[in-house]
Amino acid sequence: MNPMKAAHRKQLDLMVALCLVLNMVLVEIPQAQAQAQARRNATTDPFEARAINSMFERWGISANDQWNISGELCSGVAIDDGVPIQNFNPGIKCDCSYNNATTCRIIGLRVYALDVVSPLPDELWNLTFLTDVNLAQNYLTGPLPPSIGDLTRMQYLSFGINALSGELPKELGKLTELRNLAIGTNNFSGPLPSELGQLTNLREFYFDSSGVSGPIPSTFADLQNLEIVFASDNELTGLIPNFIGGWSKLTFLRLEGNSFEGPIPSTFANLTSLNDLRICDLSNGSSPLDFLREMTSLSTLAIGTNNFSGPLPSELGQLTNLREFYFDSSGVSGPIPSTFADLQNLEIVFASDNELTGLIPNFIGGWSKLTFLRLEGNSFEGPIPSTFANLTSLNDLRICDLSNGSSPLDFLREMKSLSTLILRNNNISGSLPLNFEDYRRLSLLDLSFNNFSGRIPDSLFNLTSLTHLFLGNNRLTGVLPAQKTSLLLNIDLSYNELSGNLPSWVNQQNIQLNLVANNFVLQGSNSSAMPSGLNCLQRNFSCNRGDPQYSSFAIKCGGPQMRSAAGIVHEADNETLGPATYYVTRERRWAVSNVGLPSGSTNPRYTTNFVAIFPNIRDPELFQSARISAGSLRYYGLGLENGNYNVSLQFGETEIQNPTSWRSLGRRIFNIYIQDNLVWKDFDIRKEAGGASFRAVVKEFKAQVTGNYLEIHLIWAGKGTCCVPAQGVYGPSISAISVIPDFIPTVSNNPPNDLTSRKNRTGLIVGIVVAVGAVSSLSLFTIYYLAQRRKRQKRYEDEEFLGMDARPYTFSYVELRAATDDFSLSNKLGEGGFGTVYKGTLADGRIVAVKQLSLDQALFGGNGNLCLDWPTRFDICLGVARDFGLAKLYDDKKTHISTRVAGTIGYLAPEYAMRGHLTEKADVFGFGVVALEIVSGRANSDSRLEEDRIYLLEWAWHLHESNRGMELVDTNLSAFNEDEVKRVIGVALLCSQTSPTQRPSMSRVVAMLCGDAEISTVTSRPVYLTDWNFSDVTTFTTNDALTAGAGYTNYNSSTSTGNTTDLYISPANAEKPMLDDGFE
Repeated sequence: MNPMKAAHRKQLDLMVALCLVLNMVLVEIPQAQAQAQARRNATTDPFEARAINSMFERWGISANDQWNISGELCSGVAIDDGVPIQNFNPGIKCDCSYNNATTCRIIGLRVYALDVVSPLPDELWNLTFLTDVNLAQNYLTGPLPPSIGDLTRMQYLSFGINALSGELPKELGKLTELRNLAIGTNNFSGPLPSELGQLTNLREFYFDSSGVSGPIPSTFADLQNLEIVFASDNELTGLIPNFIGGWSKLTFLRLEGNSFEGPIPSTFANLTSLNDLRICDLSNGSSPLDFLREMTSLSTLAIGTNNFSGPLPSELGQLTNLREFYFDSSGVSGPIPSTFADLQNLEIVFASDNELTGLIPNFIGGWSKLTFLRLEGNSFEGPIPSTFANLTSLNDLRICDLSNGSSPLDFLREMKSLSTLILRNNNISGSLPLNFEDYRRLSLLDLSFNNFSGRIPDSLFNLTSLTHLFLGNNRLTGVLPAQKTSLLLNIDLSYNELSGNLPSWVNQQNIQLNLVANNFVLQGSNSSAMPSGLNCLQRNFSCNRGDPQYSSFAIKCGGPQMRSAAGIVHEADNETLGPATYYVTRERRWAVSNVGLPSGSTNPRYTTNFVAIFPNIRDPELFQSARISAGSLRYYGLGLENGNYNVSLQFGETEIQNPTSWRSLGRRIFNIYIQDNLVWKDFDIRKEAGGASFRAVVKEFKAQVTGNYLEIHLIWAGKGTCCVPAQGVYGPSISAISVIPDFIPTVSNNPPNDLTSRKNRTGLIVGIVVAVGAVSSLSLFTIYYLAQRRKRQKRYEDEEFLGMDARPYTFSYVELRAATDDFSLSNKLGEGGFGTVYKGTLADGRIVAVKQLSLDQALFGGNGNLCLDWPTRFDICLGVARDFGLAKLYDDKKTHISTRVAGTIGYLAPEYAMRGHLTEKADVFGFGVVALEIVSGRANSDSRLEEDRIYLLEWAWHLHESNRGMELVDTNLSAFNEDEVKRVIGVALLCSQTSPTQRPSMSRVVAMLCGDAEISTVTSRPVYLTDWNFSDVTTFTTNDALTAGAGYTNYNSSTSTGNTTDLYISPANAEKPMLDDGFE
């Protein structure tokens, strides 16, 4: 064929093809239009429509105007293929191709982050055409039932961030079409079902913080299509399986926070597609890092908090895509390899708490994209390289504890993006830079424990964003800047050579200023608002210097006064300290100074409280609280007679748990100095206790006093973990101190006469045992309240009892209960104004009288007026919380009450009132009501009040929702601590939640009341307050009414361990508080 004909033929073929395509388009357009019309004409399967309507009605949500048009569920965007379900919420998706396009089946359901509070509805499992369900970020409760296995078409399933519980059903293995399964952040328990190994189409599996435990089943070896696995924060155990190395498509793998044992399998070398690998907290078994060599796609590598050993492999320099590298507390040692110079894409490097040695490499200055660099707690030598001047993108730089070599600060000149700069203990000398005004983003600056000299630049105190400034332990001189910004509220200038008068800003409200060990002129200075006693803590420690008064002292660090088994009275150390504070006792016997801000903690704490058994000590109470610090903690003995002393330091680890949880892998390490001499480097409480927590560790030292004062210094030097089991868990912790002379004293060991002749208003010990009967739901539950000796200095000026020379004694409730033979009638001596008085015989033979006070009379009236001020009420709250807990009183084999219950509904937890289900969380509910009564000074119900205030719980929630919570406070209180009141109210509202799982444990209640734990925000009132009509007695007279009102299932007596009798609750006629009622 000639070329002309061939070209012509080609044109004809092209025209024919175009015609065919055009014809197909013309045909498909009408077909598509017809299909769209058919979808619009189709109707939702009525069975499925009823299921959706029932669920939405129960959840209190409704469709928006984008679908459910004119009452037809499958309409609008629900049947529009061009609008994904992710674009509307709540929403459904429908497939209307069934029954010749006349019936729509629901294939998608999205109810995401709408705060739905409900058990999983049974109707859900009837929607068997579902392929995509997203119910994440709600408060769904209960277990996943076996009927979930009926949803065999499911491809995308998310129940993440809910409160689901129970074991995962094996029927999940029937969902073989699943591509994505998300069940993280729930309360599941038990193992991963082996049947999940049948989900061979699974690409993404999120079960972090889900609560599962045990080993990963061997059947998971078949999950060859996995690309993303989030499995952090569970209780997974055993060795990390070798078969994970066969999941060759993995791009993300996170296994932090489990209880796995090392080593990391060598098969991980096959996971060359990974770009995010995080394996932390392995116990046992050191792992070589050779498996990382070929993972050149990695962008994030987290191997911190492990037991690796040896050097960093030079081959890691080939991971040139790496952006984030976390290997803090990993155990590696030696110098950083020179090949790391090629890691030019690094943005974040956490390398603290290792044994890295040698000079800090110059090439780090070439990592120009760095935003975070942490190199604390290693064995590097100085100086800091000048090439660091290139790291102008840094906003967080932490380099501490360099040996040798002084470092000039010239490299900081262009780091104008810094928000956190910590260069502690690096032998840096010279003057402080003058150009601080250029660092507009700087919020935290720590240059402590260096050798800076000269004056403090005025510009440093006027930075617009600076809130925390630590310049302690330098050689700074001169006076304080005359002005400072209002944001700068935490300033440490201790242990310098500053002098002169104090500027007026030291009296600013809420400021924390530590000026210990300087040369300030304090008389006539602006120091009236500062904690008293600073003159005793200046450079010469002048109080009683040359005229000693004392020869011993003992401190209960972080807690109330206690007497040891040896008879030593440990004075209370429960003042509120902070990141830059000090405190001196009124008698000038001892003092404490704290410096340091817990890194990463959203709720910084400076004491711990944990009720636990310490089996190896006669005084377990001494160890149930402690003073903690994120930096430098100093205790001082003042006015001591010169001579040799025996110093006893007592420790007990209560924050880091015992094995075998990942929470046991934290390491608290600090140094101990006495009289400025290092007596213990890298002290580890758990190591000294044989690797155990909750065991007492007592260390004895000798010390010589030559200047009438003794200094005990505990300091964190960057060693130990920072974040296990929580952010900010590191640094010094001490439970008690005792210092006694190693000579025969010649001083009285009593305060000077001028102190004892003042209004020395020591707190009177009143043996008050509070009867809290109905709140404990089982039997008359009594607790004691012992008014503490001087909690704050100002309380002395208001106390009623004067001139007590002898130190009063305090006793625990257990001691009083034993002394009175459980308040036996045979020991009854008589009736007082507010309760019964009993004779008691203590263990040492002493005879005491114990008064059992009925708290309701003290609060709500009686034969007189006890005048319970706020400090007393708050102490009662704490006492109740510490001794509370029905779980201690009932038989743990019986989970339901089988006796007839009498009492008002306001004290009884819903699950107990309706089903007889008794747990410690039922008692928590009752505590919440009592706490509100203590704050308000009124009874749980009072029909004499206006309608909206009759029921205390209802009124409290109304005030809370209106941001008027302080109106709840008893009008008879002339003064109170607003922060403490807010804490009590917040805790009480948490305790009164409908679901027991939403209520805190009593140990957490104590921590929240003490300020050691954050109080979660409560957003909506419990369902029993919204659904029950408290003024209608019939609401509470039948089980059916109870069930209908609150959405609970009927209590079935056949499931109880006893014979259940009638439930009798009569709130309508209850005007008397239940604090003194018992049970029939």
